[in-house]
Amino acid sequence: MALPSRFLWVLCPILLFGQTSPEIQKILDRLDKLESENRDLRDQVSRLQQQLGTDIQQPAPGSPPAPPITTDQRLEIVEHRVEEQAQTKVETSQKFPIRLAGMALFNAFLNSKQSGGADYPVVAGPTAAGHAGATIRQSIIGLEFQDPAAIGGGRVHGSIYMDFFAGANNNAFRVRTATVQIDWKDRALAAGL
Repeated sequence: MALPSRFLWVLCPILLFGQTSPEIQKILDRLDKLESENRDLRDQVSRLQQQLGTDIQQPAPGSPPAPPITTDQRLEIVEHRVEEQAQTKVETSQKFPIRLAGMALFNAFLNSKQSGGADYPVVAGPTAAGHAGATIRQSIIGLEFQDPAAIGGGRVHGSIYMDFFAGANNNAFRVRTATVQIDWKDRALAAGL
């Protein structure tokens, strides 16, 4: 079986040239220089700590790790953090989560000259001009609420959905649906519109 010539280059070994010994020596010299600078910096830090009279405990290379924190120490840390949180907490007057829901709906219409000037003509009327417009009246705004702990160990949840389709001048809102329900372990109470 003959292989195409374009695949032959994949099978040919590629010669890689290793680093020469002068290049390796340069790398080793740089490493030695960095190690000596690190030792000098460590010595400077320890001298500064002695001058300031502080003793920062840093584990030396190769030394055993610090002992684990005891339960009493952990408890003290947690209590201190709780005290801090109690001083800076922010809360609302009502702890009843409400979620905004709904849909934005834009409608545009163009009625013929027989519409009589009405948005929703029932009969054809003798008018000379058509009627056109646009509206967002069918957009729905909803509020959904849910409280995990409520009356007598029950759970309250419900929703209300509104649109702006009511009224002759189309500036009032109407309630489309509204529900409220309280669920207990063995019974429920619901109301709706």
